[in-house]
Amino acid sequence: MLVHTVGKVASTSLADGLQAALPHRTVLHVHRLTMLQDYERASRAHYEATGTIDAKYLRAAYAGSHLRRFRRNGPIDVVTAVRDPVRREISGFFFGLTSRHPDLAQRLRTEPATVSTDEVLRRLILERISESVGRVQHWIEVEFERGLGLDVLAAPFDPEVGYQLVEGDDARVVVLRTEDLRTTVEPAMHALLGVENVQLPRSNDASTQFYRDAYRRLSGDLRLPTDLADDIYDQPWVRHFYTDSEIDDFRRHWTR
Repeated sequence: MLVHTVGKVASTSLADGLQAALPHRTVLHVHRLTMLQDYERASRAHYEATGTIDAKYLRAAYAGSHLRRFRRNGPIDVVTAVRDPVRREISGFFFGLTSRHPDLAQRLRTEPATVSTDEVLRRLILERISESVGRVQHWIEVEFERGLGLDVLAAPFDPEVGYQLVEGDDARVVVLRTEDLRTTVEPAMHALLGVENVQLPRSNDASTQFYRDAYRRLSGDLRLPTDLADDIYDQPWVRHFYTDSEIDDFRRHWTR
């Protein structure tokens, strides 16, 4: 089965929890199904050119080989998740801080918090959020509609249930929301897999990272321009998975 999501929606917790609950099944954790063949080709080219194996490409080749085997055995079971897009981008920014902004990461590791550092963080996060509008919508269209032949936005989402099960010829997909994952993961996994007692570990939790204090501050006081918030929360996928009231709460938090 697959845990197939955009990043920073608790997908590692989902994958780890499902693998623990299903020790005799292979649980693959991927973000780009449609790029697996490209990664496999890149893996071979990298090995032929250097004689070494790149871990990223090796994981993709491993996932690709299992995916082909899964498809021979019928529809694939897929778990995916969505999250408030602004919180997801903030989380993604801090998660990638060391690789994208190493000097800033080092400053957070070694120096007390300063107004100037927070101003830099705030500017970079706003840039990231501005550039990300439409990214999840595009991902859904590419990865599900083209990659798995499923339109996960076609069927209505019931917020009282808290998850959505979509079935097609090639895949059975359950869609969860990170915000209520702790209460919906068990009924959702029972609906998809017939499994119970799925426990989610706190994997990649921001509260355990070196940037935890800055993450907490920026998640609390970051403010978005109203027109940017409009663009973000008027996206079809947001309107599908969240109620008007929930969207109003998101907007109010980030624009107040």
